[in-house]
Amino acid sequence: MIINPKGDKVTKKKKTPKVMRAHSMLKASKRQRMVASRVFEILSMTLLKDITDPSLEGVSITHVDVSGDLQIARIFFATASRDADLSQILEGFRRAEGFFRRTLSQAMATKKTPELRFYADENIYASWNIDKILDSDYQSAEDVSDLDKEDK
Repeated sequence: MIINPKGDKVTKKKKTPKVMRAHSMLKASKRQRMVASRVFEILSMTLLKDITDPSLEGVSITHVDVSGDLQIARIFFATASRDADLSQILEGFRRAEGFFRRTLSQAMATKKTPELRFYADENIYASWNIDKILDSDYQSAEDVSDLDKEDK
C-alpha cells in the first residue's frame, strides 16, 4: 500500500504481464515488435512450405506476441474451417514445435530461440459466432417478412 502526499492510502497498481496481447503490442519495444514480426514471417512460411502434418492443413498464423525478455513467443492461429478440431491442431503444433524452433534458431540472429506457445485466435472464432448470430437473425427477419407477404 502506498500513501500519497495528501495522506490517502492508495493500493499499488497491478503489474502488466510480460507476455502481451495484440492490442498491447503497440506498447511493446521496437525490439519486441521486430522479433515478433520476424517470428511471424518465419513460422508462416515454414507452416506453408515445410509442414506436412495433416492436422495443420488449412491453419494460418494470425499474429505473434513476444514477451519483454524475448524468451516467450505466443503464436496465435486460425483455421480455414469453422469445424476444425482445435485440440488436434494444438497437438499438431506440439509435435512440430521442435522443427519450428530449429528453423527459427537457424534464421534469426538471437542468442536464444524463444519458447513457442500456441493459442487459437479467439477473435476470429468470436467473429464467426457473431456472423452466425447475425445470419440467423437475418433469416428469421426474412421468414417474418415472407409471412407478412403471404397474409396480404
